Amino acid sequence: MKKIIMLLLVITFTLAFSSGCSDEVEAKDLWDSYVEAMNNKDLEGVARAFYSTSSTSYPKFITDNTDENGDTSFFDGIVSVTTNSFEYTLKSDVTTNKKWEKYASAKVSITLVTDDGPESKEFNVYFLSGEENVWTFTAPVNITSYDDDELGNQPNDTWNQRVIRIYEDFKYKYIIDPTNGDYVTIVQYTGNEKNVVIPEEIDGVPVKIIKSYAFYKYIRFLNISISTSRMQTVVIPYTIETIEDYAFYQCKKLQSVVIPNSVKTIGGNTGLSFASCRGLKTITINVDDSEMYGDDQEYLTSTSADGIEIEGAKNMYVGDIVELSETNSKLVYWSVNNTDVISIDRDKGIATAIKNGTATVTASLASDPTKKATVKITVTACGVLLVASSNSFDRCSSLEKLIINAVNPNCINTSVTKFRLSENVKIYVPKGSKEMYINNSVWSDYSEQIYELD
Repeated sequence: MKKIIMLLLVITFTLAFSSGCSDEVEAKDLWDSYVEAMNNKDLEGVARAFYSTSSTSYPKFITDNTDENGDTSFFDGIVSVTTNSFEYTLKSDVTTNKKWEKYASAKVSITLVTDDGPESKEFNVYFLSGEENVWTFTAPVNITSYDDDELGNQPNDTWNQRVIRIYEDFKYKYIIDPTNGDYVTIVQYTGNEKNVVIPEEIDGVPVKIIKSYAFYKYIRFLNISISTSRMQTVVIPYTIETIEDYAFYQCKKLQSVVIPNSVKTIGGNTGLSFASCRGLKTITINVDDSEMYGDDQEYLTSTSADGIEIEGAKNMYVGDIVELSETNSKLVYWSVNNTDVISIDRDKGIATAIKNGTATVTASLASDPTKKATVKITVTACGVLLVASSNSFDRCSSLEKLIINAVNPNCINTSVTKFRLSENVKIYVPKGSKEMYINNSVWSDYSEQIYELD
């Protein structure tokens, strides 16, 4: 008897649970109810399609479309409406920290049966829903206009800013910045091509962020994830500013990647943006330090005494190494009044900027130290132009070449943690920068692997 009661309880619970989880109401149901209200000349039904009955907009819609006699001209010119087709052009979900949001758009084909005969029209309709799975139109629908641009409705700001949309043959899912709508985030690459070009802009809006796991493609087998990415090359456009954690995780066939100088962040709290890209052989990191090291740098004029003059002096950034010389090739000894700010080689005149501040460098004539020239140099902290998680390229076991187009290694902030690179990786830096990298705490362990670019 107990077994029978238990079985009945299970069946009852299952039925109750099933009835409580009925099929979600689709956007098409909202459309169908709208069409039904139009055919029944039911103004309140049309209002319910646009607004909640508890909202102030609901009675206002009815009042605005009803005259003092209680009559309406809202349905004038419409004999009946028939939906020929209803095709989703978009169905997507967005999870926020507050609620679950759903978005859809549809291409609708209808026939209006008028006094002059049937008339066919096509247009787009936009929908959204919240936690209660109640779909609403983003704006009232117009099906009677003679102007094609006015048919259907338009997406509202919420739809524009939060929806995950699909771009060009279902290759990219993306969202538009929810605050100002001025940039696009690539959420997912849905294609699986060998050669991938990430678009610079979508719908006229620049693409600035590559989201976590955006290019991670896999299948699961017995709780094991198996990479399925076919991507061998990828072009990252000069609009991208952020490459998030795991963005290109386990793209095992990717052979090379160029990080444009527009990128300000690679990875975040977790990093691993290109981790386990085991086929990756070459990484090029470009940093735009032209404002710091452009051709328009000004050289400082030193004091001059007895024909002694210093050349090659300029204001420096922390980490800079500059070789000073005496203009007339006289033998001089070099010194500095503030060794906390600048250190200098006594014989060679090689100055190294250590920290912020000002220091006076002196060149004294070797044969007569009373004869000298001085120059005052200001040292400024190097601006961080790229923040890159140190584990961004972990487990890139085939890596052979890392090219860093940044004059000063302090332009790249890795949280003072070294990249975990094998001894087989050759690191190429701009000409004249090798010593700066060797002296840098992040790169000093790789001193034997650092080479200068031609």
